[in-house]
Amino acid sequence: MVTKDLPPGRAAYMGFPAAPAKEERRRMAAARKLPELVETVRELQKKVEVLKPVAEGL
Repeated sequence: MVTKDLPPGRAAYMGFPAAPAKEERRRMAAARKLPELVETVRELQKKVEVLKPVAEGL
């Protein structure tokens, strides 16, 4: 379903709402990495909590 005209030219579009295909592919690739990134952030948060008392004692 297209509700508005897309800019003229040969660019490919995909997704909803339509976005340039190159941008949409980057978003899709980043979305696949989210579970791993969430786990990494959780691990780093735990390490920060362990190191906070050490840093406060300096």
